[in-house]
Amino acid sequence: GGALMLVATFFNWRTGTSGLSTDSLGLLGILTLLFGAAIAAVAAIRAFAPQVSLPTDVLGISLDKISVMLSATVFLWTFGVISGSGVKFGLHLTWIAAAVATVGGVLTMRDSSAPARG
Repeated sequence: GGALMLVATFFNWRTGTSGLSTDSLGLLGILTLLFGAAIAAVAAIRAFAPQVSLPTDVLGISLDKISVMLSATVFLWTFGVISGSGVKFGLHLTWIAAAVATVGGVLTMRDSSAPARG
């Protein structure tokens, strides 16, 4: 979800503007790019470089919770914007990717807090 959020900022969000344009959505697009990059980086490190030790929490908040907060923020921002006219593929792709990242983060938190069975 984070990688898809990152890629979606390069597509058109509205007629003639991408997520990284200098209009009113530009700041939203830049924050979406940064949040998506952070979420994707943590997921990639966990999946492909397990020997790298990430901190369990930052300022008392777990990385999974931070991931959920960032992706839920992007979801709320972009889902709230899609009601306007001239909405293009990139904005739809962004809110779907943010929803996927949010659900993935919640499921990861749920799995890590569940007691071991066996």
